[in-house]
Amino acid sequence: MCACAQTATGTIRRATRIPEAIVFSFGLWDMLYPPGNDVEQGVAAFNHSVRRFVDSLVRSLTWAARRFDGGGNGAPSARLFKASPWSIVPAPQLIWININSISAEALPSWKQPRMTAQLSRAYNAQATDVLRDAGLVVVDAYSLSHAHPKDSVDGVHYPGCVSHELTQQVSQTICAASPLNTPQLRRLGAIARRGKLHRFDSQRVS
Repeated sequence: MCACAQTATGTIRRATRIPEAIVFSFGLWDMLYPPGNDVEQGVAAFNHSVRRFVDSLVRSLTWAARRFDGGGNGAPSARLFKASPWSIVPAPQLIWININSISAEALPSWKQPRMTAQLSRAYNAQATDVLRDAGLVVVDAYSLSHAHPKDSVDGVHYPGCVSHELTQQVSQTICAASPLNTPQLRRLGAIARRGKLHRFDSQRVS
């Protein structure tokens, strides 16, 4: 698993408050740099890494929730991310933006044997069920980017309409699932509708 995903779980443990939503996106680095530079081995290794990530995420959220509510009562649910009766601390909504498609024509030649649209599908297949079973919502960046291969400037990043639409989907997912109609969420929705909410690149593959 890429270092950014591992760092995220440590950040949750140190947070001064539990956020309402956490958005993850990972997998491109795992595809580009598989164990032993073996493409086939990389797919299986990614499944193992995702499972380790979920275990780490559960531990981090458990630690954070118990710290904020004074210890908690009883054992946390295996699906910690849903409403937990043992904790007075609302669990955050967790979202994974899946691995986008690869635009082979725009890739540098040295990346082409390691990164393909077919591998993106394979990596997503290894992760989607594991993350959904853990309670994460999956936003489909693959289908969106696969429909616009010429919009990628480097084979892996999709600025412009793809990035804009993905931002809309993520913000709508957060707003639709929130049980509270807070001023912050209303402001987020208004910004998203005006198209002024920009997506952060989760990884920069170089």
